[in-house]
Amino acid sequence: MRTQDAFPSRFIKASDIGDAEVVATISKVEIEDIGDDRKAVVYFVGKEKGLVCNRTNWDRIALAAGTDETDEWQGLKIMLFTKPVTFNGKTAPATGQIHAAASDELIQRTGSSGQAFVP
Repeated sequence: MRTQDAFPSRFIKASDIGDAEVVATISKVEIEDIGDDRKAVVYFVGKEKGLVCNRTNWDRIALAAGTDETDEWQGLKIMLFTKPVTFNGKTAPATGQIHAAASDELIQRTGSSGQAFVP
């Protein structure tokens, strides 16, 4: 049994995506209590897990949608991916960071149409 099987999460984690570039369609955005904070969680069509949205991903999705009004994000296709991060001058694979971008932008850049993810 793996850790993620013993302690499943309601939210998408970097390990759910791995090295894939995943195209997902936004179904809704809700504000939820996460720990002591209230955060935006982006949910996707056909997926149970949501993406806890940080400010960077919020801004990227808003740019792709042309608005920061989340009611207008429904139906927007975005690409989720992980990437190496640099911290204190050292670059390492991202272990917990998920990034979002307009799917068309990344498809044009990478030639990839993305892969499905299970969560």
